[in-house]
Amino acid sequence: MTAWNANCVNDGNTASSCFHTDSSGVGTYIQLDTGAGNERGFTKIEYWAQSPYSAIWDIQYSDDGSIWSTAYTGWNSGADGAYSVVEFDYVGEHRYWRLYKTNPAAGGGWQFEIQFSEGMPYSLSKWEPDKVLELTWKDCSLETLGMVQREKKNIFITIDYYPARAGSTYTKQSVGEIFTTIS
Repeated sequence: MTAWNANCVNDGNTASSCFHTDSSGVGTYIQLDTGAGNERGFTKIEYWAQSPYSAIWDIQYSDDGSIWSTAYTGWNSGADGAYSVVEFDYVGEHRYWRLYKTNPAAGGGWQFEIQFSEGMPYSLSKWEPDKVLELTWKDCSLETLGMVQREKKNIFITIDYYPARAGSTYTKQSVGEIFTTIS
């Protein structure tokens, strides 16, 4: 990447330039190391760029930084103009993630911000009828929930969702009850 400024890749400022792809050919990549013991299960990337833009990326992951697998292929991050979002299936938690460029060098705009986001281990948009979905609750405080360890209790849940992958208003709702033992 040319004009690389690592401090701007995810500084929360969509006006600060972090790199340019004019001379970046096939095999150029941007790599994220989340750190040992801090693996992440990303399912979404948000990307801010100046139009026009012509980079096409594969989203890849690795546990050792050497052997790579592909989570998503052929993302044209400039297809939607200055702001682009891609969502992809959960492929587990991994230490290393990267955007791997698959098209030759060509004229392109400045890139401003890249944000990786974690998501559900199973996409609700692909939740089929009668499919068992395992939900995992992390970082819950038993005191806040008013529960004690080894207690058996019913937990009432509400899942708000929308049938399409885009949109900001939840249009469907599912209400249920889970009987569980707190461990």
